[in-house]
Amino acid sequence: MKDKIDDVDKQKEENEKRRIEQINRRSHFSRLLDYNRPRINIFIGIFVSVAQGGLMPIFGGVMAKMLFVLMEV
Repeated sequence: MKDKIDDVDKQKEENEKRRIEQINRRSHFSRLLDYNRPRINIFIGIFVSVAQGGLMPIFGGVMAKMLFVLMEV
């Protein structure tokens, strides 16, 4: 009976060691991604950032044209 308990304990320890090794092999970035669930939030954030980055130059061009119109008066 004691041998079976020892075998189970050894098996648990080996499983824990394997799990720790797998975690340590992963990069820091991939470990951080586990905390960022659901991932749809990441994709929405990237899309909105790209859209905002694209709209700001357009607004700048519109403002510049408005200033040139005001300078003609």
